Amino acid sequence: MSTPDPKEGVNAVPLRLAPDLFGRSSEEGEVLREDDLYRCIHCGLCLEHCPTYLELGLETESPRGRIALMRATYEGRLAPTPDVQQHWDLCLGCRACEAVCPSGVPYGRLIEATRAWTTTHTRRPLSERLLRRIAFSWLLPSRGWLNAVGTLLRLYQRSGMQWLVRGTRILRLAPGLRKAEEGLPRMPSRSFAAKGQVYPAQGERQRRVGLLAGCVMPIFQASTMEAA
Repeated sequence: MSTPDPKEGVNAVPLRLAPDLFGRSSEEGEVLREDDLYRCIHCGLCLEHCPTYLELGLETESPRGRIALMRATYEGRLAPTPDVQQHWDLCLGCRACEAVCPSGVPYGRLIEATRAWTTTHTRRPLSERLLRRIAFSWLLPSRGWLNAVGTLLRLYQRSGMQWLVRGTRILRLAPGLRKAEEGLPRMPSRSFAAKGQVYPAQGERQRRVGLLAGCVMPIFQASTMEAA
């Protein structure tokens, strides 16, 4: 069976179903072109700069591996199943690979466009959709709810409940929740409270710098915030 030519457009699914992916400017004024999918020459220079590849050691968790999945999806050779989407979801979007790419592949724009397409044109499992709705529409916009969740997570880890839940393997019934629980870091004893603190310079004062506390970092990485 011959591979469908994406330029012919007959079998070129599913990215072609989203015409806004190509030819439109991003917030930085850059234009994503159809040819950008085919600029990667698989040289491998990006591998040692990709944090997910260095951590997992899998080709599918590297920039060139994810681009290969994009090509296969675009050409209709691969369906954007939840397993395929997971490889794109695990990308941190740091774009470190772009700085060392000799072909100038706009990886950041490619991964953003692909994620945008999968969000609007595919249907994720119910548990994952529910978890995303809770996280992005209800939890993250509220400082009060975030602090409450941080307190509950500390109790969950320190009371022995986490050991019990993992021992019973009950989270296998909800894959999305299981992934979130497995990625949960060790919670600090308290959160970092941003209340307009001012710390004097050590040595000669040159500038006054403001630190944006953010939403999640003060709860999950309090010691990092205090050190910064």
